Amino acid sequence: MARTSPTLALLLAAGCTDLVGRTPARDGGAEVADADVPADVDVAPTDAPALPQDVAPPPGCALAPAARAGSEVAARGAALMSALTAGFHVKSAVLDARGGVVVFGGSSMCGRPGNFDAAAIRFGADGAFDAGFGAGGRLCLNTAVDGEDQNDLFLAAAVDDAGRLVFVGSSESARTLAQRGLIARTTADGALDLGFAAQGWRHVYEAPSLTQSADTVFWGVLVDGPRVVAVGSDASPFRLPSRGVVAAFDDAGELDRAFAGRGLLFDFVRYFHSVARRSDGYILSGTERSAARVSLRALAPDGAPLRSFGDGGVAVHALPQDAYAGSLLVDDEGGVLVVRGVPGAGNPLLNATADVIRFLPDGRSDTDFGAGGAYATGDGWTYAYSHGHHLARHCNGRVVFAGQSAGASLRVHRIDARGRPDPSFGNIGVATLRGAGRPGIIVGAANVAVDPATADVVVASGTNANDAIYVRAASP
Repeated sequence: MARTSPTLALLLAAGCTDLVGRTPARDGGAEVADADVPADVDVAPTDAPALPQDVAPPPGCALAPAARAGSEVAARGAALMSALTAGFHVKSAVLDARGGVVVFGGSSMCGRPGNFDAAAIRFGADGAFDAGFGAGGRLCLNTAVDGEDQNDLFLAAAVDDAGRLVFVGSSESARTLAQRGLIARTTADGALDLGFAAQGWRHVYEAPSLTQSADTVFWGVLVDGPRVVAVGSDASPFRLPSRGVVAAFDDAGELDRAFAGRGLLFDFVRYFHSVARRSDGYILSGTERSAARVSLRALAPDGAPLRSFGDGGVAVHALPQDAYAGSLLVDDEGGVLVVRGVPGAGNPLLNATADVIRFLPDGRSDTDFGAGGAYATGDGWTYAYSHGHHLARHCNGRVVFAGQSAGASLRVHRIDARGRPDPSFGNIGVATLRGAGRPGIIVGAANVAVDPATADVVVASGTNANDAIYVRAASP
């Protein structure tokens, strides 16, 4: 498992009212006025029945600004969390069903010296630390294989219809370094759900062979009714992934054999980062191993290729640069937006910048999106910190993106449906957040979500200072 420097929780729930017209000037970054079909799955094409499309705007968008003036709070203050976050590696965060924020990753301070446990903490809708979450305010998960404790890490999370939290990530043997895909489900209060895989968690692992790696890491997760879909790779990106992995689980935590025959699907061309639901099935963002190109793969609910999408179910963007796939989002028109990292000088994985590209609903590249086919954010991007969701649908077809500038500040971008900066937001579409005056350098990717009840924008990341900050304001 790749190790990162310890990071500490920083929560920012930044609403547009607090950002528009009151943001520091934009710092850094320029202002931006043919796929091979894999033959790895022997299943017939499927014409899936249409399902409700999950592209409805947040209900909070319908609220008149005047009716919401009372929620325009510039800041709720900062909570010093030194005792809780020391040794806590923040990977991402998720907005829960109660309007709170669950920050997760891993911790070396869960009471077992020498081991690294998957961990999470929660902040309520008012920004207060939730001491009732998990045990003493902290969820710690230690898994074991044949009696050997594993080093565990949560990399992504989602919330199901019952308000339960579903985490995915990896478990690594300290002895052999073999990694297993990890999935866990908890109650809304952070207690392991013993109705899931009998113990609240399970591993996905296949023994190595001459053609595949033993390692499995889940980078993304989607809750689709009673089904959970996890995507990732057979090895971490720092170990040259050998293939992509898609796993579907039923409500009991067992592999769902209605998906690809046994609940597992492998892709020998690309490894996967993120997954989203569309009316016709699943859209997965991936990076092709041979050429480092961003591509999408479309699957029907039973795991069969959606042949009408792209070239037989696969679409590669027309932009020529080498790039690495990040999070994706299905927009209001059924198109697909993808965050990608474009390598810079030196280490191509660590010195990259993020931009946003778009695929049309049928998989063709949207070359009219942004400038020259992309919205260039000017923000830094590293695969080590690319977990979580960088994109979220906002009101009136607009999309918000969260990133970082030179590792020193969080930035929130808002663009319209054509990939152009929204001039009514921040400074020409960009709001810079400098940690609400708290010390420390922001490290890691920025997770962004939109509160459906209020349309507030919620951003999470990590800092190298021992702080957890929660800033929340209403958005127009």
